Formats: sequence, structure tokens, C-alpha cells
Amino acid sequence: MGARRGEPLIEGAEKDSLMAFQLPVFLDVTGKRCIVVGGGRVAHRKVESLLECGAAVTAISPDFLPDLMALSPERVTIYQRVYCSGDLTGAFLAVAATNDRRVNAAVVAEAQARGVLVCTADGGTTGDFSFGAVVRREGIIVAVSTGGRSPTFGRLLRDEIAHVLSEETLELLSLAAEVRREQREAGEAIQASAWQAALASTTVRELIQRGEIVAARAELRRAVRVE
Repeated sequence: MGARRGEPLIEGAEKDSLMAFQLPVFLDVTGKRCIVVGGGRVAHRKVESLLECGAAVTAISPDFLPDLMALSPERVTIYQRVYCSGDLTGAFLAVAATNDRRVNAAVVAEAQARGVLVCTADGGTTGDFSFGAVVRREGIIVAVSTGGRSPTFGRLLRDEIAHVLSEETLELLSLAAEVRREQREAGEAIQASAWQAALASTTVRELIQRGEIVAARAELRRAVRVE
């Protein structure tokens, strides 16, 4: 029986000791207006993260780090001034990343009034989401969050995960995508259990490690075929 509304989801846990339960999602921000209020190191990281995802980024701050100011005007629009109410008009997403909690709170308030997704970097005002420590490898995205308890630990864990994503693992992903596409185009049944067993097997991985990619592809095709 599930917990009643407002009760802890972990038996015996105190409400105030629980980290907030967050929904892991991957947002498509391609071409969407995203506002970063702030010009320091944190703001710079958020701007770079959004640019990597194809967002249309605007940064607002009286002062900016040289590296942020050096970004091409084609990549980011910079307003070197204080944040003003109304700056989030038409925004899809906003980030409050100043060292002034009053300004951050004002950004959050405007975002919530306008229905704009908002993140605050100071931990003092509740927003809608947070940025995790991210690993990107050839079509794989892994995001790690510690719920704000230790961002440094999150980055450490991200680096450990990056080591797991070896060249062999990425080659396996490439073959899996290729074979799955072939199955769909041929109208073949795609059975999750067959795929799980095939990808967990050491046979295909060993063939990839030996550089026998043609044989690995053939073995993967055989393993996922539904009779």
C-alpha cells in the first residue's frame, strides 16, 4: 500500500531529513530562449551547458568574467546591466546565478509568475530544477545529482562513470543502434528480454575488444532475433 499524500515514501524516515524527490528529465532546449542572470563562474558554467544543448542564451549582469564576455555574439546575447522585472518575457527557462540572494529570489518569483522553468544556484530559494554533473559520450548522456548535498561528490561520481564508458562500450552502443534500426525497418519484433540478454552477454563485447566488428555485429543480430 502506497504512502498517503504528505507522508514520507521511506518507512521510518523523518520528513525533514529526506532529500526532495526529483524527476530526472532531459529537456530539449534547442533554439529556445534561456536566460542566465549572473556573470560569474557559476553563470559561465550554466551558459556553456545551455549552449552545448543548442539553446538561444541571454546573459544579464552588471559584471561578467572575461571568458563569458569573450563568447561570440552569435552564440549568446549579453546585457551588461542589472536584472529588471520583465527580463524573462518569452523565456522557456531561467537560471538565477548571482551572488545576491535578493536578486535570485526576484528572478525565481518572476519565473514562477510567468510559468518559466527556473533554477537557482545559491540554494536559498526553491526553483523547479537543478543542473546535474553531466557525462556526454557519442549519444550517451548521464547526469548525476546529489540533491545539493555535495556537488563536488556529484562531479567525482560523474568522472568515475566517464571511465566506464570505454571505446568498447561506445562501439557496442553503435552496433546496437544499427541492428535495432534494421529490425524496425524490416518490421521484425523487438523483444526487450532478448536485447537485455544480448547486451549483457560477454560474447559480443569480447569480439569488439578483439576488433572483430563484423563478427560482433553478426552475433548481435543472431542474439536478438525473435524466432
